Amino acid sequence: MTEPFHIAYQLHDAGWASVTVKYGEENYQQAVSYLHDSLKDLCDLAIALQSGGSITEAKVLFLDEPGELALLVSAAEQSNEAEVRLIYSDDWFFSFNFNRSPQQTLWHGKVARYELAENIRLILEDIYLNIGEKEYLERWVEHPFPKEGYLKLSRL
Repeated sequence: MTEPFHIAYQLHDAGWASVTVKYGEENYQQAVSYLHDSLKDLCDLAIALQSGGSITEAKVLFLDEPGELALLVSAAEQSNEAEVRLIYSDDWFFSFNFNRSPQQTLWHGKVARYELAENIRLILEDIYLNIGEKEYLERWVEHPFPKEGYLKLSRL
């Protein structure tokens, strides 16, 4: 049985964003640095979810300075549910293989596959329509808005 799931991604100024992940009654929030292209990770995950294919382990990484929140997703082919784990590390375990501190599983459960993909599509749509590609790149510094992925996701 799946629990209610929601992810929010809010872009701020000059290389910073915030992510909020809610699962059932659990709620986690973290600052996100430009050091990793988290929005592209989200976009790639949504496309994989919408395709209906098997997902071995997709990773969406949200780096703070320091610290890392990792959303790990797997799904069987044509399954309506995805297995999701939210893991926190005080360092950058998944990004740079740092392992000075243990990883902490914040929660593990099942999420409706297409609802998660739609939630991510809405995040991308909001940024694309309300911030735009040019301003996104100015704020996010190193990584452009994942326009091709967003447009592909919008057509699925």
